[in-house]
Amino acid sequence: MIDKILVIYNDNRKVYGYRGIKISLRRIFGINVNHKKVLRLMQKSKTTY
Repeated sequence: MIDKILVIYNDNRKVYGYRGIKISLRRIFGINVNHKKVLRLMQKSKTTY
């Protein structure tokens, strides 16, 4: 899932936060995931602090 988060993050000029990533994951990939998990994965991959 981290690879999909990075694709969305980089495609949107590194502007999307965890909320935008969560919505895009649901719309594009059909993955319904909790916003806290998205935030945790983004922190793990160093896309947010």
